[in-house]
Amino acid sequence: MTVEVMTSEGLRTGSAVREVRFSKRANGGDYGQAVGEAVALDLPNGGTLFALLSGADGSSDHGGQHVWHIMRQIDDDLIELWPTAPKTSDPRIAYPAPMLVTFDDLSDPTSVKRVDPDDLAASFGEGVSLSRVTIEATDQPVTDRLADRLAKLGIKPDHSLDNDFKSTTNPTLAQRLAYRHFKREIAK
Repeated sequence: MTVEVMTSEGLRTGSAVREVRFSKRANGGDYGQAVGEAVALDLPNGGTLFALLSGADGSSDHGGQHVWHIMRQIDDDLIELWPTAPKTSDPRIAYPAPMLVTFDDLSDPTSVKRVDPDDLAASFGEGVSLSRVTIEATDQPVTDRLADRLAKLGIKPDHSLDNDFKSTTNPTLAQRLAYRHFKREIAK
């Protein structure tokens, strides 16, 4: 996955290589699951944009199931997910772009906030806009660059960004997001 952002200093590009693994379900259907990591893109104002392994709709396996459906239906190695989402015959895949987030404080995982793909300037300042998000088939190895960064953010494996669930009637974004949305380990 590649994320391109226009800034006052020019185009910034970030990418991550993920692996989609396929398996059969008990009912005979196929299932795709992604392993790998989110795209982390540092921007000139000091902020970082993360394109998660979850979809904009909050689905926890955007990188696997959604992408797998798209790749099966579109005969192309490079697919644009944003701003022009691919047309598919599956109505569940209406907006397959990844969820975009940033942190107000890069040492506090509870400071996570959602980023509007149509208005990056609201989160990162004037002149910052999302140019496009693409996925491409590749034979490159899965990237492994986020582990240290997630540790510095205080995001721990098998935990949500905010484990304080005193009020579960209306969970915050930090309570809904977890390590697995940023990084999914390859089974050894």
